[in-house]
Amino acid sequence: MSCPGINENFLNLYTFSEHDLLIKLGALFEEWDNVYKKYRKGKSELQNYEMIVPDGFYPNYISQKPKILFIGRESYTIEGCNYIDLFIDHYLAGRTGYNNCQPINKDKFHKLLIQVAYGLIYGKDWDNTPYAADICHKGNIFEKVSFAFMNLSKLSNNLDGQNTTNTNWSLFDHAVNMSLNCGRNFILDEIKLLDPDLIITMNLERHRLKKVFGEMLEFEDNDWWKYKVKFPEKDKKCLLIDSWHFSSTKKDKEEIHDPILKIWRDFCAEKM
Repeated sequence: MSCPGINENFLNLYTFSEHDLLIKLGALFEEWDNVYKKYRKGKSELQNYEMIVPDGFYPNYISQKPKILFIGRESYTIEGCNYIDLFIDHYLAGRTGYNNCQPINKDKFHKLLIQVAYGLIYGKDWDNTPYAADICHKGNIFEKVSFAFMNLSKLSNNLDGQNTTNTNWSLFDHAVNMSLNCGRNFILDEIKLLDPDLIITMNLERHRLKKVFGEMLEFEDNDWWKYKVKFPEKDKKCLLIDSWHFSSTKKDKEEIHDPILKIWRDFCAEKM
């Protein structure tokens, strides 16, 4: 079974150049999945995880300034789906959950993805950023806001035996180790294809970031939020912010949105 892609009903939302990027990402995910199928053999703890979950970017990402890449930890119970395809539908509807049963303003994680992206794109602090539902419902959301999203773990936690949606670190570590140590750095290759201007990670912590980026990662020892990633082949440095996780109990305005916006503004001022 090949990795699921973007539904034909949504492909017309993407530009011609974005179709080329979708094809490149699709080829990467196919190879990634083939590597996983070999990796899982003989590992009883992975027997219920048959394939990776592809992700990528939403329509109009390439033309969005800045190009924002959010990096999460893992998805939940969506094996067999394409993460982006699933949430295109949710974002267009302004609702998430099974059968789009939950208003997006009540889904803290996706609400913050949309509102933080909006604030960065339009330079708006929290108090001047519309509610996620308004961004979704007043016209096509992707004509106003787009971004890329990937999970560091490509295995979707099926929550077997779990009473919460806390990260399954054992499953996470399997997925990341497989992605980094089986012939190529698949995670970094996906990031390079997406070519972001800004990366926002979900409290992944320095030791995990160093695993992915190695010597490309620059940071100050006493600053656990702000990093720079060097992409020598593009003569480019990308800002990376390791934020609090968007589904945490941290305050939307004071601890997530406005601090991210300030770090981005300071970074842009440094480059002028």
